[in-house]
Amino acid sequence: MDIYQLILKSCIGKLNPAEQEALDAWLADEGHRRLYRRVAATLRSRDAIAFLAEVDTEQALARAKGRRRHMSWPRMRVAAVAGVAAAVLVAVLWWAVPGTMPPAAQSELAHATLTLPGGEVLNLNDSTLDYRSDGGQVKKSGGRVEVSSGAVPSATPNRLDVPCGEQCHLVLPDGTQVWVNALSSLTFPSSFEGKAERVVQLTGEAYFDVAPDKAHPFIVSSEGQRVTATGTAFGVYAYLGENLRTVLREGGVRVQANGGQAVDLSPGEQLLIRTDGAMVVSRVDVDAYCSWMQGVYSFDGVNLHDVFRTLSRWYDIRRVDFDINVPVERCFSGRLRKSDGLETIMVVIERGSGCDIDFHDGVVSVRLAGN
Repeated sequence: MDIYQLILKSCIGKLNPAEQEALDAWLADEGHRRLYRRVAATLRSRDAIAFLAEVDTEQALARAKGRRRHMSWPRMRVAAVAGVAAAVLVAVLWWAVPGTMPPAAQSELAHATLTLPGGEVLNLNDSTLDYRSDGGQVKKSGGRVEVSSGAVPSATPNRLDVPCGEQCHLVLPDGTQVWVNALSSLTFPSSFEGKAERVVQLTGEAYFDVAPDKAHPFIVSSEGQRVTATGTAFGVYAYLGENLRTVLREGGVRVQANGGQAVDLSPGEQLLIRTDGAMVVSRVDVDAYCSWMQGVYSFDGVNLHDVFRTLSRWYDIRRVDFDINVPVERCFSGRLRKSDGLETIMVVIERGSGCDIDFHDGVVSVRLAGN
């Protein structure tokens, strides 16, 4: 039996005496023991041990071994429990073993760009960047992009564009930190000096940790609303054509809907502005709504249509087709890690929604299990 199979079966308590003896002999080497600990830690970090212990491990291991051999991205059709286990095992084997990589679940996509007032376009893919001009400085280090004012601030704003599958951590000229999610854009001035308000324009999703300045309110303007703060931390979800959402972590914000009343939020509250104009304030788990910053999406009874709309911002999903028999209210709850890869994520959604899912050439097909 492959040593990786022995390690995995050991982690879930399914070794027979002969297999245990073989594993013990292999573990006599310190390097082997380090590899064992790495695989075990990966399983535990992904909450996989309890699940794998309940499935047909032999069948799952056979599936996983075949997938490791081919390492391709074929038409996906995994509905059996053993198939779910195989997907988890494949992820563990690829990530825990040095020199291997998970399967490509995305096409080669564009990288985040910053368009400067003078028209220069900076590619933010490089790990380090130091661009200087009379209009200011753009510096990237440690995964963070800092924009500083120059001697001659421009009336033309900067524009950050973040494509599918990426996010960007940006520091504005006033020290405000912004995390911008995939398929989003943020427009902001080269300097806030001399302005009564610090106004930025957002399309998409972003989280703001605003530099305090009560004399100069910080305003996030988007299609359908304006969010005003003086120094606070909050998230704004403002993709075109969708419900608007503002979630407050700390401090206070005032949200003014276009043509509607102003609403003041307290920490732990969310304001939802529906596409029909209705406004709803509720208490929420702010961490769940902001977990995308750590590459995690938390869904709690979310409609499958919205789940896949979110995933389409992570991955190169061109279209999602729902079979007529799938109820429009069919929902999914769970936490999905971007690092798990699209195949594993699809399998988790299958298991949690009672649907069968195919993925081929950028098209997802969803139908009720067994249909």
